[in-house]
Amino acid sequence: MSQQTCNRCGKTLRPGVGADGPVDIEMTGETICGDCLMKMIDAISPPVNDNFETKEFLKKAVNELAQLTGVKPSNISIYSKQLMSHDIEIEIDNNIYKIMLIYDLIEDKTRWKHSRDYLVTWMNNHPLSKKSWNPKTSANQNLVANGRFVFIFLPEEYSEPPENFGSQVAHELCRSVDTTKIGWIVCPVSTASEELHNHEIGSSIATWAGTQSQPDSLRFDMKKVKFHFSPDEFTCIIVQR
Repeated sequence: MSQQTCNRCGKTLRPGVGADGPVDIEMTGETICGDCLMKMIDAISPPVNDNFETKEFLKKAVNELAQLTGVKPSNISIYSKQLMSHDIEIEIDNNIYKIMLIYDLIEDKTRWKHSRDYLVTWMNNHPLSKKSWNPKTSANQNLVANGRFVFIFLPEEYSEPPENFGSQVAHELCRSVDTTKIGWIVCPVSTASEELHNHEIGSSIATWAGTQSQPDSLRFDMKKVKFHFSPDEFTCIIVQR
């Protein structure tokens, strides 16, 4: 006898109530798991911020998080919902922490304290961007035939590099290649943590690779390079086919 699966996520359903338990949706004729049901509730449950008590709690919560993390209150946005699958949800959107809290936390101080501690840890581990300059790029951002494309990653706290910095470094790293066939980009990256540093490097490369033809054929060579203005080594990645 074949096992029943969730019509939404494909998870194997198990008898009983819970994350893996079956839930019949009469309106659509679907049978889904408990997890997918809670996701549906999350999606249709509107934010609740329209009464004085809720507004005061959310304002206080913003100030508490700002004091505990050093983040400006203007970079923290908090809403609440009556129904959620978790007590809290947090993400970074346009350099703002967007936080959703379940309404029950307003009346349960102990539960809010546990949630607040989690938020503080998450925010400290995922700092907002402090980049003071934007990436510098060559005119051509495509990898041409028999050419190279060079990523040059500098810590975001460094001052903005001169206009010819990227071309000089790229040409130095690819001396045997026709200079007209070398593209490059100089990117500011976070040094707040190794995890965030590597994430930003990977994200920059993935975004660029997504604009190239036949991205599966790209080959990447990472080099550690020293520049005259610092004793540190910096990450450069040379791309070719």
